[in-house]
Amino acid sequence: MLVKKGRKELELAKGEPEKYLLNPEKIENWVAEGPSEDEAVCVNCQNNSYGDKCESCLHGYFLLDGKCTKRTSLGGAKG
Repeated sequence: MLVKKGRKELELAKGEPEKYLLNPEKIENWVAEGPSEDEAVCVNCQNNSYGDKCESCLHGYFLLDGKCTKRTSLGGAKG
């Protein structure tokens, strides 16, 4: 599950993780409403992505058709 939060809420969660849980089911208990798109920060990026907006791919993955796809060997001659 992808969760978007504002930077303020993310900093609260980092500072007091036991009080401000990043668990998607628990966030609604302490976040009154979602942030604007400009203030949103993704938590728990999925599909091998990372970054404030899940805009980057993990090492070994590349962006293909809007998704981070695992890099595979191109084959080639061994010698």
